Amino acid sequence: MSVARQLPITFSREMVQAIVDGRKRVTRRVLQFGSAALLRNGGAAALHQRYTPGEVFCVRRERRWYCHVHPVRPNIWPGDTLWVREAWRVCGWDLKRSQLSIEYADGSRRAWRDVQDAAMFDRIATECVREARDARAPGLWPDARGRFRWPSGKSPCRWRSARFMPRWASRLQLRVTHVRPDRLQHMSFLDFVDEGFTRGTEFIQLWDRLNGSKGFDYAANPLVFVIGFTIGR
Repeated sequence: MSVARQLPITFSREMVQAIVDGRKRVTRRVLQFGSAALLRNGGAAALHQRYTPGEVFCVRRERRWYCHVHPVRPNIWPGDTLWVREAWRVCGWDLKRSQLSIEYADGSRRAWRDVQDAAMFDRIATECVREARDARAPGLWPDARGRFRWPSGKSPCRWRSARFMPRWASRLQLRVTHVRPDRLQHMSFLDFVDEGFTRGTEFIQLWDRLNGSKGFDYAANPLVFVIGFTIGR
């Protein structure tokens, strides 16, 4: 039996908004094992594949099927908690208390998070002070409690990549309810709805923008894990 864990997961701005709105209940992630060529439907003319969800992986070479028992083990399991990484920026800092106020792309804020890592706090605070001064930002003076802060949407600090969001800055937690393997093109209309879309073409466009450069566009029909979740805060 697996032990429940806390793991990071990255979402685009559009998908974070769908989660916050309650429209998104599942996510699909490319299933990666073996060589990349075996994950794509097609590729070299002599190499084709079919996949039965479970543990049987079949490859066709020179008109013959070669089937192998290949365990498909996800790195995310039911019961795990996923903390969401998303685009973020600092909209306030307290140098005395080593605290930062965080703003997210939808305008939401998470006020005054304690930063236990002193080196990380010093680095981020120093960058923000420099960015504010370079922008000649209005309001660059402390309030009555010695804090520097700006209203939502007014921060002079730069937006930071979701990939580098630390745990303390995350605002969303997802509880994994189920995980199953599937082909991307096996999605039905209801699957698109569970992903947060009313039209399949919208999902395909976003999927290709995020995964096309890696060779896992929708037309390639990659193997994916379908991860269902409920939303916590």
